[in-house]
Amino acid sequence: MMNDMDYNIDFSIWDSASISIVNIRHGLLFRQSTTEMDETSSFVFCIGKNGGVTVDGVPYKFDSHCLMHVAPNKHMFFEAEKNEVEYFIISYHAELLPSASREVVSRLLTRNPFSVCSVIKTSNFSENFTKITDLWSKRDISTQLKIKSIFYAIIHGFYAELISINPEKCKCKLDYYEYASNFLHDNYSKEVSIQQLAETLGIARTTLYEAFKSKTGISPQQYLTQLRLDAACKELEKGTMSIDEIAVSCGLNDRSFFHRVFKQKYGISPGDYRKNHLTGSMKIQPTLNKKQLSVQGVIELRRTLNHCFSEVCT
Repeated sequence: MMNDMDYNIDFSIWDSASISIVNIRHGLLFRQSTTEMDETSSFVFCIGKNGGVTVDGVPYKFDSHCLMHVAPNKHMFFEAEKNEVEYFIISYHAELLPSASREVVSRLLTRNPFSVCSVIKTSNFSENFTKITDLWSKRDISTQLKIKSIFYAIIHGFYAELISINPEKCKCKLDYYEYASNFLHDNYSKEVSIQQLAETLGIARTTLYEAFKSKTGISPQQYLTQLRLDAACKELEKGTMSIDEIAVSCGLNDRSFFHRVFKQKYGISPGDYRKNHLTGSMKIQPTLNKKQLSVQGVIELRRTLNHCFSEVCT
């Protein structure tokens, strides 16, 4: 939650900067998805029921409206699963004026408002985003000032809401299952602690358990084990590695445990599975498909949550 001091620091920087709007885009999705990316900072406003937007691997769900400020060079993935989702993107470039004071320059080095990612749930910006998009589509010299004035109104309103509204009411929902499952898909071959993953997300292990049970019917630990078994089946079919090497490469470092869980799941040992596959009598289809999104390790996950998003939602 932003306080008055942060607000004043940010606005002193905005006041000492030259702002130019680079582009304004509008999209409408229905049971579709699309990806956007800007080299510059941007304000993004989404409207829709049961919509989703993912910024650099951090997925958020919204049930009506969502407003965010996105740092430069961030991949944005918009998704409309069941209903229509409308989105607006205002890309802008900001740089300090030569007349900026040393104090402002110093503040920018410690807190750069143009490179901070923040997200809130609010419906108060529909009119401004619609107006500025319409003006942009038919812009000329006479409309430039109107466009800039609406943009500054969006900035002012965004900060005002960050300060004033109830944080529990303004937060969009971080999709714990989506985030954690992508992490497990990328890191199943490593030593993974479900407890540490939950702590990194800032939630109880039981909360993560409930998220996985709701989506898949199994626990996070069972999900991880199944990922490893799916990978082991693929390696057994290739026939290029020993069974011990396969166990280690799939994160199942204990040979006896690997044999036990494999036989418990498929009713056959890893060695017999390989033999049967080579004779063409058996092939197991992967239970879990690779996710589209990617998260690079617990360290990056923690950095993304704690530093990329100043208003992490629960």
